[in-house]
Amino acid sequence: MKSHKKEIITVAILMAAAVVIFAGILKPEATQTKKCSLIYIPKIRDNTNDFWTSVISGCKMAAEEYESDLEILAPDKEENIEEQNKLLKKAIEQKPDAILFSPSSMDASDELLKEAKEKGGNEEAFLEGKKVLIAEDNMINMEIAQEILKSFGMEPEEAWNGKEAVELFERKPAGYFDIILMDMQMPVMDGCEAAAAIRCSEKKDGGTIPIIAVTANAFAEDIVSTQKAGMNAHVSKPIDFQILKETMEKLLKN
Repeated sequence: MKSHKKEIITVAILMAAAVVIFAGILKPEATQTKKCSLIYIPKIRDNTNDFWTSVISGCKMAAEEYESDLEILAPDKEENIEEQNKLLKKAIEQKPDAILFSPSSMDASDELLKEAKEKGGNEEAFLEGKKVLIAEDNMINMEIAQEILKSFGMEPEEAWNGKEAVELFERKPAGYFDIILMDMQMPVMDGCEAAAAIRCSEKKDGGTIPIIAVTANAFAEDIVSTQKAGMNAHVSKPIDFQILKETMEKLLKN
């Protein structure tokens, strides 16, 4: 029963992630001029497997919601790396607006992914390999954020409250993290307290590492509070991941 419940939760997370990804890709002004083209490569196409059927259905629902063209490319056998790479190459050649992956289908595909980034103008290469500390107390929000950041090529590490975030930052050597995403409302220590503690740290990068506030509160006084705590930018929930990506790139380039 526990395993079944966990599977249902995972499907819900993946379906939610699909909707978030589509929302981030499809801007209202863009959809007025042309449909977005998306290719999804799941781990396996198996109509007898409730899990993967639900995941694929979730992606189709998200595509319909945002009126985009979606193509499903799936290997017939699970863990067939050779077939996955062939499908990935086919997807790259079609030059869609976005390619969505099941994480396990990316194994042994580094060269093809590099090719995809080069053909796509290398827009996300700047974030590749960047380490990001995520402070977030909500499990689903954490799962979605991690998957999206990984799709940018980033390497996320988690903290479940502000105190954990400060302790994790202090444990790592200076320069280990490139950027921090800080939720505002967390137990034990909130985001502003955690950011202020990091800014007061004796570590060399404590005063310079970019910190982005992530919060459902977008009132002027909340933004002022994040600035007083030493944060560099503010992103509202629900997160528009395209705006987050652009904000991270801007801060890291500066």
